[in-house]
Amino acid sequence: PAKVEVYSGGRFVSSAVAIYNKKVSYNCQVYVYSSGIIRNASILNGGNIQVSSGGSALGTIISSGGGLHIYSGASTCSTTVKRGGYLGIGAGATAVGTTIDYAGTLTVWGGGVVSSSTIEEWGTIILSSGALSVDAVIAPSGGLHVYSGAKASNTTVQQNGFFGVGDGAVTYDTTIGYAGALTVWGGGVVNRNYINQWGAIILSSGAIADSSVINSTGGLHVYSGAVAKKTTVNQGGFFGVGDGAATYDTTIGSAGSLTVWGGGVVNSTTIEEWGALILSSGAIANHTVITPNGGLHIYSGAIANEAEITSGAFLGVGGGGTLSNADLAGNAAITFYDGSMLSGDNDFNGTVYTSGFVDATGAVIKFELDSRTESDDAIIQNLSNFLNVTKYKAKLDGDQAAGTYRLASGVTEFNQQVSLVLDGFQYGDLSVGTKLSCGGNEYSLSIENRCLLLNIGSV
Repeated sequence: PAKVEVYSGGRFVSSAVAIYNKKVSYNCQVYVYSSGIIRNASILNGGNIQVSSGGSALGTIISSGGGLHIYSGASTCSTTVKRGGYLGIGAGATAVGTTIDYAGTLTVWGGGVVSSSTIEEWGTIILSSGALSVDAVIAPSGGLHVYSGAKASNTTVQQNGFFGVGDGAVTYDTTIGYAGALTVWGGGVVNRNYINQWGAIILSSGAIADSSVINSTGGLHVYSGAVAKKTTVNQGGFFGVGDGAATYDTTIGSAGSLTVWGGGVVNSTTIEEWGALILSSGAIANHTVITPNGGLHIYSGAIANEAEITSGAFLGVGGGGTLSNADLAGNAAITFYDGSMLSGDNDFNGTVYTSGFVDATGAVIKFELDSRTESDDAIIQNLSNFLNVTKYKAKLDGDQAAGTYRLASGVTEFNQQVSLVLDGFQYGDLSVGTKLSCGGNEYSLSIENRCLLLNIGSV
């Protein structure tokens, strides 16, 4: 039939026939069975269309109080759900090109698949366990809710759009646009996320974000019990890690920043040019690599373990902050402020500055001389500010050029020994005024002009 209107109390059944321009009114039912097609139907208040296996509904408009139900094996295409309208997609059913208008609702049950959906202002898509959404666009003030066992792929969240991912739900390839938001609850997992200007991802306890890219003014916020892996923070992006949260394999790009609050732990972080990692009280950073012009800032109560400060990079340790097992390359710098702490085994080739006393109880300091020359300044500026250092070492190549090498300035007396390490082997200990012969060279320690010197000469 070209046109069928079913009014209150009416009922129409279709099988293996195409129906066009159907108007379904209050308390009426339309059933579409195998091979049946219903096109351009308007479902009014109280009207209902049910499409069974093999049937399809095309170009349907669902008004307030109307309902369209697509069951297993059936499909719908180019459906518009208006305010108060309802579209239900059952297990094994599909919906393509759906538009959820103001305050309309689309619910997808386990095994149902919806693709190329657009969710307008206050419209909602609900994915229950086993449901799948592909290529959805969440327009301003629209919402997509993904519950346990459901999945969403290639979702775009526009300005003020909302994307919620529940416990046990999974998403892939999400783009957060201007001022859009993705919230992930405990057990939810979001993979390959792109956070753009003023967009945000919020991870609550138990949530996981894998392979996120944070662009200018975008933000990723990781709260207690949540985990973020393989995150890249680009210029102007912000990454915040709260108490009890953890990150792994983070790259902080040019002018990006990562701030870690008390109890947060960041592991295997790389800080690139003009990027910054900020550790506040109680925060911990493990295995950090700081590349040229990158910076790591350790504030009171924070700890950085195994930091590698490459040439041209900077690390600052505030009062009450702790640096442990650091590796400082040539042309890089560390500044210790008054009340800061040093522990573990530390290799220093670049320049170490102090602006007050440093508690180095239990620390080992190794002067890395194998790439330095006689003209280089002292490695440690004002060694007298380091208190209770357990041991000093000097590392050299076996063919180190003869000459005088500056170890530290600010030295009036030095009552400890320096262990001599040549090509990885420890050959003996030097005190001021003593000598050690090895491999045809003679090594000695001296103090001149308040500078601790290592002298290398021929035997």
